[in-house]
Amino acid sequence: MATSNLTILAVDDHQDNLTALKAVLADAFPGARMLTALNGPKGIELALAEGPDVILLDIVMPGMDGFEVCRRLKADHRLRDIPVVFLTALETGRESRVKALETGAEAFLSKPLDEVELTAQIRAMAKIKAAHVSDRQEKQHLASMVLERTRDLEHELAERKQAEEGLRQANAELTAIYASVPAALLLVDRDRRVTKLNQAAALFAGRSGEEMLGLRGGEVLRCLHALDDQRGCGFGPSCASCPIRLAVVDTFADGKGRDQVEAVLPMVAGQPSEDRCLLISTAYLESNGVGNVLISAHDITGRKRMEEALRVSEQRYRSLFENMLEGFAYCRMLFDEEGRPVDLVYLDVNDAFQQLTGLLGVVGKRVTEIIPGIRESSPELFEIYGRVALTGRPESFEFDFGLELTSRWLHISVYSPAKGYFVAVFNNITERKLHEADREGMLAILRLANSANNTRELIRTVTAELQGWSGCEAVGVRLREGDDFPYFESRGFPAEFVQAENYLCARDANQELLRDSHGNPVLECMCGNILCGRFDPRKPFFTAGGSFWTNSTSELLGSTTEADRQSRTRNRCHGEGFESVALIPLRCSGETLGLLQFNDRRTGRFTPERIAVMERAAASLAIALEQRRTQEALRASEKRYRLISVNAE
Repeated sequence: MATSNLTILAVDDHQDNLTALKAVLADAFPGARMLTALNGPKGIELALAEGPDVILLDIVMPGMDGFEVCRRLKADHRLRDIPVVFLTALETGRESRVKALETGAEAFLSKPLDEVELTAQIRAMAKIKAAHVSDRQEKQHLASMVLERTRDLEHELAERKQAEEGLRQANAELTAIYASVPAALLLVDRDRRVTKLNQAAALFAGRSGEEMLGLRGGEVLRCLHALDDQRGCGFGPSCASCPIRLAVVDTFADGKGRDQVEAVLPMVAGQPSEDRCLLISTAYLESNGVGNVLISAHDITGRKRMEEALRVSEQRYRSLFENMLEGFAYCRMLFDEEGRPVDLVYLDVNDAFQQLTGLLGVVGKRVTEIIPGIRESSPELFEIYGRVALTGRPESFEFDFGLELTSRWLHISVYSPAKGYFVAVFNNITERKLHEADREGMLAILRLANSANNTRELIRTVTAELQGWSGCEAVGVRLREGDDFPYFESRGFPAEFVQAENYLCARDANQELLRDSHGNPVLECMCGNILCGRFDPRKPFFTAGGSFWTNSTSELLGSTTEADRQSRTRNRCHGEGFESVALIPLRCSGETLGLLQFNDRRTGRFTPERIAVMERAAASLAIALEQRRTQEALRASEKRYRLISVNAE
């Protein structure tokens, strides 16, 4: 330690002694810091505050003498390393020196002081202090290292104990799992011999575990192929392709496990033997350089049989589902926050449903997406479906399923397999409903025909009935008037159309009637064909009874010629947008009285059956017209006879 950095504390009850001592030390240790105290307690206080390198202590002091001060300094762990040099004027006998050393002092100097000895003693004491400090720091460092290492060792020990406990628990768990898992577990060596197995394997094989140790897998599992060769499992003709054997061999070869390997093996599980299906997984395990393969085997024979039965049942159901004549739709009902049915999603439909409704590709879609506006146009559908889906009570009803290109009556039976879902079964009753409507229409026309009314009233009421019965947008009746057949009554036709099409006779530039070679007036357009009997029943748009009908004037004009249509047509019906057109002659006793005309802008409004009913209705109406014409002629004749009779008198 450099003397310039020394801090020296001198304790003496005489100020003169302290002043002299400071002068001596200032010359010997220039730059050193000199502290003084006039009594023991003050000296201890300064020692604690300043930590001097050397303490020069007088023995004889009032109150607390030097020996007591030294004992207290050495008793304090903060001060015990500071060297203490006693300075005294007492005779330095042996007893005083012993007492000084017993109190812990490092040196003893007698007064008057020898400056050289004092200086040497202070330097020696400073070195002792430095050595004490270094020793203490080293001890502290070592203690710190020991403490840190002890903590590390304690932490490592705790972690090791925790790991050992975790390993013990894991081993216990694995042992429990190995013993209780329902799968048969076999540990086999490279010769495929069993070295360990669990209780499930013993139960599956029907023998004790000790009995099976050392056997090959097929022998343990009682595979009949193990009996094909006297060497046992793995050597028979079928063993080369055994899925279990291949999985084990491949796992040993590449160290990679195999999962979900199915193997069907003939086994002696009872009398007689039967094929059993096993689901195999393998895992490669190595311990102390020795490799083994763990085989996990699940008997899934029952599951496979159930799957096969389910497949056959599903196939049977699917065949029935796809080939049933009734339409079938499985749906999920959608409700709003207040529980009101607002939509439905098609989950599955069969072919018959698509044929009956004309709706294709509906699965997974909402009905409001497929048929926009159906919720507003047919709210009763949503009410019935929603009610069945919520209550589970089946219902059935009839529904007129009418779309732009599809119009038919359906009988719908609804039931719910689960809450919120429903199944709808559809039967096409269109033909029955049409027959009913046709019968009602015919009865109505017959009632009108047999009622006591004149021709004008008859045609008016019949036209209204025909329009309602047929559902057509426009219906008209043409009756003979001289050489022509103007509209006698019309409903639904634009006034401009009726005015333009009212007369059928062709005229020349001078507005004179054109006549054929027999002197008959030439009647134009398709109406003229029907009235004149110009038709070819071999054409699909003519009937044997002389009627004309089409469900699409656009297709007719695009696919036929004027020769096919028997004459030049004006095509005003098509120009007005009418696609479905039917013209039915009114004939009685070989005479043509007129015709019935049915027009609609929608396509597909007629069927051959409906045209046949229209022809029967026209025949009944023609008879009624002829009766009224005859009655009117008879009344006119009677009137003439009465006039002649009156005039003769």
